[in-house]
Amino acid sequence: MSDVKSLVYVDLSNVTSTKGCPINSDKTPCIVCEEKCKLSFTNEYFQASCNIIEGGLFFTTINTNTNSYLTFNEDSYTLDAAYLLAPSINTYSKKGKYCDVVFIASSGSSKLIIYIPISVGGNITTIALPNLEEMGNDQTFASINLFSYLPSQLPFYYYNASYNGESARYIIFPNTSCNGNITTDDYNKICDKTMQTVCPDINPLKNPTNNYFELYTNSIYYNELGANISENGEYYLDCYMTDQDEEIKPNEFAQKYDSKPADMSKTMNGLLYILFFIVVIVVCFYLVQGYLKFIKKEIAKNAN
Repeated sequence: MSDVKSLVYVDLSNVTSTKGCPINSDKTPCIVCEEKCKLSFTNEYFQASCNIIEGGLFFTTINTNTNSYLTFNEDSYTLDAAYLLAPSINTYSKKGKYCDVVFIASSGSSKLIIYIPISVGGNITTIALPNLEEMGNDQTFASINLFSYLPSQLPFYYYNASYNGESARYIIFPNTSCNGNITTDDYNKICDKTMQTVCPDINPLKNPTNNYFELYTNSIYYNELGANISENGEYYLDCYMTDQDEEIKPNEFAQKYDSKPADMSKTMNGLLYILFFIVVIVVCFYLVQGYLKFIKKEIAKNAN
């Protein structure tokens, strides 16, 4: 089983800008994507076994018809596991409850982790779930498809962090980019089956030390264009610069976006003060020179 407690999570509840940047940390710049981060996956359903774990459901023994079910930046990833965490370990909003759908994929020693928020409430559960009434025994079902979870043409965030001591790439969609839903009744059933209690405010699998904003000062990237559909029907996620031909470097971000525009009135006043100071110095210089000449003349008169 993958180590869920090593997942690095983020807090998106304090997004203050309409364009998604910055997020909520002075020390962690949020940059509109300038680098390529392309994710694609095949349009097929896959079979998986579902098990109960504390804090949610664990989908494993995933069977697909291809070893390259996911590609990211042209690297092929094998889908290792998926989770439904109730409640979520990421914070998507200050209001409402959410679950996390977590996809974990690997390519050699590299990991790709995708977080998708699932809102709690409403009248219909729109995501694939096992028979919750019979949970307790492992179930196998084949109704999982990434097309049902990953949104198209909607913003997402991307950041680099660790997972199980190895480097990992993380993609997370904000709650405004997703429409996945689970009813309160199904949500409570999952908690009852997995924790034998009502749903807690904090998922027991959430490691309190794995907050990205407390662990890292690396940039987090924001792609406001989101996912699109390629010619062959695959989804892909690409980071584009919103300033078109202007390239934004990380070390230029603070100066470019955090600096306030110069106040021209204050600038002019400063120049006037400098000019006034120079004039005073010049006048004083000539006054001193004149006074010295006067003293010399008086001394010469007295000497005669």
